[in-house]
Amino acid sequence: MSDEKTSLTNTLAPHLTDSLKDVANYATTGMPHTDPRPSFSLNNRLVLEAYKKEGLKSVVHNGFAMTQQKVLVKGLKVLMKSTLQIHGQFSIEVNPGDMAYIREEYLHSAPWAQKILQSDAVEGDFMIIDQQYIEFVVPK
Repeated sequence: MSDEKTSLTNTLAPHLTDSLKDVANYATTGMPHTDPRPSFSLNNRLVLEAYKKEGLKSVVHNGFAMTQQKVLVKGLKVLMKSTLQIHGQFSIEVNPGDMAYIREEYLHSAPWAQKILQSDAVEGDFMIIDQQYIEFVVPK
């Protein structure tokens, strides 16, 4: 490795994004990445903390008594980075720590909500939820 390449990399490093730092590192050392790549979710799905069911509660909504779960949305913490495609036109990045809100009725009745998963890549219990069930996401 030449001193000229090392000097150039050291001079530019504070001004580069992480991906450009990887390119500069590869050019000087032959190593493709300076840090391990982060985990991320695929296929327009979010990896969220597991939902902890509570008992059914009733509420009066528009003059009718209903279970509270029919009218509430529940925020669950995003555990893994994901990119969601919106109508195939643009995408948004959802990061760990963001809150994804899902209708609580889905969390009580949908088959996917009953599948609590564990992995060595994610700390604690989690669920994988398709984008179609996400009402909105609030960044941390």
